[in-house]
Amino acid sequence: MKSNENFIDQEYIEKVLQKSEKTDYDEIERVLNKAQNKRLALELGEDSINAPIEYVLEAIDAVYTTKFENGSIRRINVNIAATTVENYKKLKIADIGTYILFQETYYKPTYEKVHPNSIKGDYQYHLTAFNRAIEGGIDDVGGGVLFGLADYKYEILALMIHNEYLEKNFGCSIYWNDSFYKRDCRVEKRVNKIWDISN
Repeated sequence: MKSNENFIDQEYIEKVLQKSEKTDYDEIERVLNKAQNKRLALELGEDSINAPIEYVLEAIDAVYTTKFENGSIRRINVNIAATTVENYKKLKIADIGTYILFQETYYKPTYEKVHPNSIKGDYQYHLTAFNRAIEGGIDDVGGGVLFGLADYKYEILALMIHNEYLEKNFGCSIYWNDSFYKRDCRVEKRVNKIWDISN
């Protein structure tokens, strides 16, 4: 495969970022035509006014219907805020790949401290998002934690317990993207050590 070192249009990205409006679908098509990917991660912040579920669904549709020289996007993984069963059903109908949601921290006192008075502030609602996603028909979920907010041993064990809960109750497990382990080899060594202890 030929390397194309100039596949990112810096000027275009800067112009898009300077706009105060939401990205329009012509812009999505232009970006996809520049890219040569077959998979895409769609990530949105928690903003029910500027990025309601309808906006997410329109963006997904715009991506899936865009055809370019090298084909099209075949899979969209979606990382949006915890939502309702009805909204997860809509995402399923839109044919998403993996639904991704980071718990950030399983340690409730820290969770509440970093999310005071916010949409995300309901620990239990956020924690049970995968339950609702699976109930809505999504069978591929991905998640993890942000190491550094609480004790890494607590976080890893809580993530394992969460995964075990989903497997036992729904027959579905969390897809763990190991990129957060690779960012710091010390964390990877600690993870491996914990796994050895658990055996």
